[in-house]
Amino acid sequence: MSEQTPTLNRDRLSGVIALILLALALIPLLNTPGRSVGASVLGSKLDIEITAAGLVTLLAAALTCAGVDMLIHTHPRARSNQAGPTFVFWILPALAVIAAAQGLARASTGRDWAIQLLAAGVMLWIIVRAEFATVDPDAPRAGQWRLLLNVLAYALAFGLFAVIWETRIRSLITASLMAITAFLLSIDLMWSTRAATRRVLLNGAVVAVILGECAWALNYWRANTITAGLALVLIFYALSGVAVQHLLSKLTRRVLAEFGVVVLAAIALLLFNSAR
Repeated sequence: MSEQTPTLNRDRLSGVIALILLALALIPLLNTPGRSVGASVLGSKLDIEITAAGLVTLLAAALTCAGVDMLIHTHPRARSNQAGPTFVFWILPALAVIAAAQGLARASTGRDWAIQLLAAGVMLWIIVRAEFATVDPDAPRAGQWRLLLNVLAYALAFGLFAVIWETRIRSLITASLMAITAFLLSIDLMWSTRAATRRVLLNGAVVAVILGECAWALNYWRANTITAGLALVLIFYALSGVAVQHLLSKLTRRVLAEFGVVVLAAIALLLFNSAR
């Protein structure tokens, strides 16, 4: 740990966020018809619609990754190659931008659009500030910033799972998107364990596969968007929590029982909703 706590360049951060918000601001204006790309998967036709708004969203996410990487590399540990792979610091900001884009596309009034755009900027500022503070895990307040990032990771998981569920398109697409989201977020959550990169990626893949299978099965339940999102984030919380404890070599029967209760709560939530 360095003697003087590194500080994030706020001017650079403001510039990066302004550029990202400019890209996001264009999304509600892009109402041009999309183009469907079809393919045959598992014996049936699968159509994927490509829209201008979707492409701009991906561009905004790419800009976020590039901007965050530039900011992270201003940290002394990153400059001296002691921070490890920096792609991990891209995950939460990029997913936050994708979530914000979905909200902006649904804004019904100019006021809602302005509030959501402002909220997106504030969230990005907090996330990038927290990511920078955790580059050195031994820094005085790194643990507090990491806890905040964990909370935001689960909040993003709920929002993205709910948005994907709400589309009600084929399970092959929704389950795959949820699995990818779970994979990325679980890597972010498990990185703080300081386990080897290979182990983190392997455990993340296991979490993603199980969550994707659960999402596929849950598509057959009669559940509203909020209930489905809550159930999926509870399952994700249990899976990622078990993986973190495993990497920390703290996985015991008591820990398994605690996370098992969380999974049962998710199942009970679905059963209660379907019985109504």
